Amino acid sequence: MFGSRKNLMSRRDERELLKLGRGLFAEQFPNPDRAGCPPQDVLRAMAFRRQHAGPGEYPSDHLTVCSPCFRDYSGYRKQARQQMLVRAALATAAVVIVLISATLLWRHFGWPVQRRPEIVQGPPKELPPISAMLDLRRLSAVRGEGLPKETMPQVTMPSGRLQLVLQLPIGSDEGNYEVALFRRSGEQIALASGTAVLAQNVMTLKVTLDLRGVPPGRYIFEMRRIGSVWNRYEAEIP
Repeated sequence: MFGSRKNLMSRRDERELLKLGRGLFAEQFPNPDRAGCPPQDVLRAMAFRRQHAGPGEYPSDHLTVCSPCFRDYSGYRKQARQQMLVRAALATAAVVIVLISATLLWRHFGWPVQRRPEIVQGPPKELPPISAMLDLRRLSAVRGEGLPKETMPQVTMPSGRLQLVLQLPIGSDEGNYEVALFRRSGEQIALASGTAVLAQNVMTLKVTLDLRGVPPGRYIFEMRRIGSVWNRYEAEIP
């Protein structure tokens, strides 16, 4: 049937037909009245190896007894081959253009580097304070202003942001207190304040003292109830 490719000649049969036709079918079977000839669209569909829309079979046998139809078929086959060559050439040219364009882009810009998405981070979380305790209950502090000449009692405290719990000397009163850390030259490093309260028969003062970045060494630690004189201790940060 016209609509089936199985009625088309194989490429081998087609080559044999055209080979024989050049010396035999093209001239030896004139058909001036074109009796029994198929329509031109059938010959063209057959030459271009397309399915045909109408009923009937491809007239392969007719080409062997009708020189005009054979010549028409041969012409259509030549056109079909030329179109195939043109399409192949265009496809090859397109591939070459793509390769050349890619090469030029690479030489100019380099291959694109896929970057990892940037992770937007918020401000760093502040670490919780370091808990530390100073037991001053039985230490006799040096009192007053200025650098003391006598030996001061010694305390030890870590560096960092301290949650400092002070057990105040016996006889201390409740109320608002200040604590401070000084260099031995008298330069203040940190200052904090809090309220002392009696807890389990111990006068206790809690303050947050920021000693971050303070290097190890010996310093002066001072404490006072607001309105009174300072009590002084020698503080060591290991």
